[in-house]
Amino acid sequence: MNEKSWLVIRTVAGLYVVYLGYQIVSGVLADRPGNMAFMMTAGIFFIIIGAIIAIISIKSVIALRNKVQTEEEESSEEENSLEEEDSDEEEISEEAVLEDRGEENNKTEIAEAIEDDAAAGIEKDTDGGTGEDDTAVDTQNVIAADTVENIAEDAVINIDEDVPEEVIEETDEEEK
Repeated sequence: MNEKSWLVIRTVAGLYVVYLGYQIVSGVLADRPGNMAFMMTAGIFFIIIGAIIAIISIKSVIALRNKVQTEEEESSEEENSLEEEDSDEEEISEEAVLEDRGEENNKTEIAEAIEDDAAAGIEKDTDGGTGEDDTAVDTQNVIAADTVENIAEDAVINIDEDVPEEVIEETDEEEK
């Protein structure tokens, strides 16, 4: 039997002892025997002891019930918090993926913009159309465009996190 069952049995036993004490006292008062003082003392003793047993058992049953309810609430709160943490982690991971994709898109867009600017820089006439030494300026723009393209390619390669470091190193060695 579990603890709650024992407490209920103790409560019933305590109430029965109170009932027996009452029966003794009522019988003594009705009959008025010669040992009336002894029987009255025994009846009162039964009532007091039975009441103490019943009260302690009832308090224990109430405390046990409150303990079980508290444990159930804590377990349900833990389950809810775990579910909330899981949903928070899912939301965070979704946000992180979206942010990573956004950063990748931004890096790719920046790299493309740099390439476009470098290509456009070659076509621009930097001296304002005076015709002065356009070859030197064009040579500088070509060098700048090549450098910008290399930076842009490196940025695009670094964006792809799925590429192992060994492949990137091999690619770098091949370019040299």
